[in-house]
Amino acid sequence: MIRPSYATGFYPQDKKDLLALLGELFSKVEGGRNYIGGIVPHAGLVYSGLAAASFFKSLKKTNHLVILGNDHYGNTNDISLHPYSKWETPLGMVEVETELSEQLDFLGLPIVDSPKEHSIEVQLPFLQFTQKKFSFLPITIPQVSHKRLKEVG
Repeated sequence: MIRPSYATGFYPQDKKDLLALLGELFSKVEGGRNYIGGIVPHAGLVYSGLAAASFFKSLKKTNHLVILGNDHYGNTNDISLHPYSKWETPLGMVEVETELSEQLDFLGLPIVDSPKEHSIEVQLPFLQFTQKKFSFLPITIPQVSHKRLKEVG
């Protein structure tokens, strides 16, 4: 199942316009730190794009990523995986790490279809711009106890 681009208004839906905006953002930030993880804003690119570009320009290149996103809409009451095998943005399709998702079956994480949730999707164009080829595991994190976070972590 493919998750279509839903975050209209968060970034340009035209590929050419999105590439131009990303190019402008990345030209204004420094990179080279080789981060292996971090916390990144997920507002519209015109609001938080420079902060996100700064992080992604310094993210170590890899083919496999995990993206944790928050649950704005109350779609789930537990840390959740998604039913999609690919996510689409104006820059193309991104493969989901289905094998890693299957390896996490022992955690009993629910699968939740939350197409309106944008917190993960908004990260993908930055990664498509910098990483070129990668796959990722999307995980949605609602308000859960610290104990549950530690269990899943």
